[in-house]
Amino acid sequence: MTGVRSMAVIALALGVIPLAECGEAPALARIESPQVAVKDGTVTGGFDYAYAEGNPFDDARLILEKEGLDIDMTYVADGPPVKDWVSGEKDDGLTTDQRNPFGAVEALHRLTKENKGRFTCSFSARYLESGEYTLSVKSAHADVLLGTFTISRHKAPTPAIVKTESRKHHMVLKINGKVTTPFFMSLVQTYVFPDRMSTYWALKKYYQAGIRLFVPIVSNSHVEDSRGRKIQPAGIQFHKDGRPDFRRMDALLFRMATVCPDAYFLLRLNIPLPPDFPDNERCMPSRRPVDNSDSTYVEDHNNPDAKHGASLASKTFYAYADKLIEEVTRHMRQQPYGERIIGLFITGVGYEGNGGFGGICDLNPQMTKDFATHLRTLYATEDDLRKAWKMPYVSWDAPPQPGYETLSCSTFKGFRDDSPGRARWIMDSLGFRGIPGRRVRKMFLDSAYRVAPNWWYRGFGGHHYNNHWGLPTGGGGGYSKNTLKLKNELNNPNGPVQAFRYGILCYNDRRAGGVSLHMDQAWETARLHNRFTMTEVDLRNPTYMKQAKVMGDTNIPDAVSSMRREFAHVLMIGRQAMWFFDMGWGAGWYWMPELMDELGNLSRLAPKIADLPQGKDTAETVVVGDTRSWSHFAMAPQPVRYGQKINFNKHLICDLALRCPEAMMRSGTDKKFIDRGDLFHSSMDSARLFIFQTSFYADQQFRDVMHERVRKGAVAYFCFGAGIVDEDGVTLENMEKLLKMKINYGDRELPLQAEWRPEDPLWSFALGPDRVIGSVLKRPGTRCRRPLIATWYRFSVEKDPSVIPLAYYEKSNEVAVAAKKMGKGWIVYSAVPVMQPEFYRGLSRIAGCHIYSEENDAVYASDQFIMIHTRQGGAGKKCLRLRKKTSNIVEPFTGKRIEGRNLSQIEVELTEKHTAAYYIGGDPDVAASLMSSDEAEP
Repeated sequence: MTGVRSMAVIALALGVIPLAECGEAPALARIESPQVAVKDGTVTGGFDYAYAEGNPFDDARLILEKEGLDIDMTYVADGPPVKDWVSGEKDDGLTTDQRNPFGAVEALHRLTKENKGRFTCSFSARYLESGEYTLSVKSAHADVLLGTFTISRHKAPTPAIVKTESRKHHMVLKINGKVTTPFFMSLVQTYVFPDRMSTYWALKKYYQAGIRLFVPIVSNSHVEDSRGRKIQPAGIQFHKDGRPDFRRMDALLFRMATVCPDAYFLLRLNIPLPPDFPDNERCMPSRRPVDNSDSTYVEDHNNPDAKHGASLASKTFYAYADKLIEEVTRHMRQQPYGERIIGLFITGVGYEGNGGFGGICDLNPQMTKDFATHLRTLYATEDDLRKAWKMPYVSWDAPPQPGYETLSCSTFKGFRDDSPGRARWIMDSLGFRGIPGRRVRKMFLDSAYRVAPNWWYRGFGGHHYNNHWGLPTGGGGGYSKNTLKLKNELNNPNGPVQAFRYGILCYNDRRAGGVSLHMDQAWETARLHNRFTMTEVDLRNPTYMKQAKVMGDTNIPDAVSSMRREFAHVLMIGRQAMWFFDMGWGAGWYWMPELMDELGNLSRLAPKIADLPQGKDTAETVVVGDTRSWSHFAMAPQPVRYGQKINFNKHLICDLALRCPEAMMRSGTDKKFIDRGDLFHSSMDSARLFIFQTSFYADQQFRDVMHERVRKGAVAYFCFGAGIVDEDGVTLENMEKLLKMKINYGDRELPLQAEWRPEDPLWSFALGPDRVIGSVLKRPGTRCRRPLIATWYRFSVEKDPSVIPLAYYEKSNEVAVAAKKMGKGWIVYSAVPVMQPEFYRGLSRIAGCHIYSEENDAVYASDQFIMIHTRQGGAGKKCLRLRKKTSNIVEPFTGKRIEGRNLSQIEVELTEKHTAAYYIGGDPDVAASLMSSDEAEP
């Protein structure tokens, strides 16, 4: 401090000069004995005071300073709201401890209420780095210097030893040898308001509810508060000489570790670009008028940070990011809070998901050069390139990259044929775009492998990746963007990084009564490769949903039930890693006692199931994901002109990626989800039903394996353009090789809806009476009441004595759905991509799978638990048929037991949009641990 104000502070500390003489309002009669001391790892400070007049300490703050870094240690005026978000009524019930999560200030908020007294403060110094600190009390009217203290150099922190272990049919996370439930919580306020005490007050509430794993955001993206003021982020900054400045990150982690002393943190780290990063190596948007600005970037955030990250082609970026990751880990390894860090979750550069993960139309000059280099590996000469693209003037020097209007191009009724020039151009471009992304991901993983032994030993880490094949204009929409390729990148069983797959609860599923639907749900694939799948559940509270004016869990009971649904699906059934995401600054969960009570309930339940043995694999249905196929699929059947909007009714991506899984989850059977690459794993041999919702690509190995499994008795279900693409191109003959049926297609766009008219008694029994099938579901996540029926060029099955017709297009004699016997099993094909739950349930009957429920409620099951989430309007009596008779059945969320022994089914009365789970493992000790105290047997 300098000038008159510094003199005033010194004088006040000595209790000599009143502030009124310095031209500042109102006078303070006396301050005596300002002091600060450190003892047994605790900092204590205080002073005696007495008022003459006024309220000189209104809005006072306790400030800890070191090298110009201010750490606010107390509740401030712009902290948590003073009204309840739901009722709008004032909440004056906060105690001092609640307002001050560090336990730091005992009397500061009373300085305006008493004439004299003693102010004291006390907080832990355990996670402060070594050095000299100043402790002051500051307000608009007076500053009091309590004194300085020195923190001596700490011993190097003992790193957390993090391991993941495969326990036959599930994974176990261990931290320092203790089995730990992989149940994470993030708090957005640590990123948006890192300096507000309300952030740490809220964090403490989650900690008190039982959460011990957090995902704090360490980012450099600038955000604004509700008044439009810029908020300084808590990410990595830079000194004037270009060296990384970790002080704000340290302050954030110090406060988090102090508030949650035995919690662990998985850093959601954003790699900042240095101030001197070359402009010509940044992500450059297209300047061509034909390229719609909305399609220029993978993320459409309208955020300046999102448009100026590093280009995927940047050579500087690779060396810089690799070095920075090493510097970050070396720095944290030396900090007292280092023992609390269990890994890095690298989310991007500049803005999350951008920069190192690139824009879809990044036209950086180096990117064009790299594209040319890639083309030289595909074509021997420029003439070969010109012939393939049917572009007589194209050259190696500046090969054009397709924009918005061409990415939607299809040459075969929605599918891209590699042989015609225009589609070949698109396919070559899409193939290239994955290469820089893979290079960046490899660099991140190599960096993590290198630094991990020096810090984590076996750290828990991973990274975010925007899939270049999951583009709004390139097929796949945004529904598969958060995907990691396990087999290619994480298949090192001895590697130091125990990586996870990162998925997200689909935003369209926020309405109550929906199913648990995630973008990246290949849990079985993760387990086969000894990895967790971390699922981010962005389940925002009712107040937020009302403010955002979108469909969602619009009341507290629905929100609580959805919390239980996700917990049961991810942790109980899937035995995977779960991450609740709280949009804290707008309407946090912590202002809703019911939600916090439920979080505490889940936290108490989580350790009881963390290491519970998972025995036999019960899933007889395998759902196979295939992101590769999306690159061959166009979002619209015809090229989309600049400025033209896609008709949602034609958006089959939504049908295939959202509506079909919605119906599958309501079929009443249990399933396992895998990536296509693991279809050939031996553990799939016992499966009875295989569902291929998006397998457009099928090579000969795929055909041979599936035909053999069908001959042995499996049922294989394919839909829409199944198998239309192989290594030689796109043809109807390819479909026929896979389906063993003759396939035709129409020459105009028509509704993809059909009438169910099975003539075979077996299929009539399995699938029920006649009805209309197809896109008759209400559009997910909207208020639209009418069904949306997709229109497209229609495939159909040619009638043949070996083929059993099951459904016909409306007002047509064309077969839309058919089945064919092959050996002991069946191939079933539907040209209509969307089916109702009854259809998948019927396939399960034909395949001989166990059916738990005949209702269209969401059902998930394992050998230990079964969960039901009732649909909207689905209140009533529910019957869940078990695989085997069992006793000691307990409802874990309530601790209630189901009376009876050797039960073959569970019969309960449930309300609509309600989640209930049941322990069916039969172990009396486990059952007793899950019971509430009043239910436990004497």
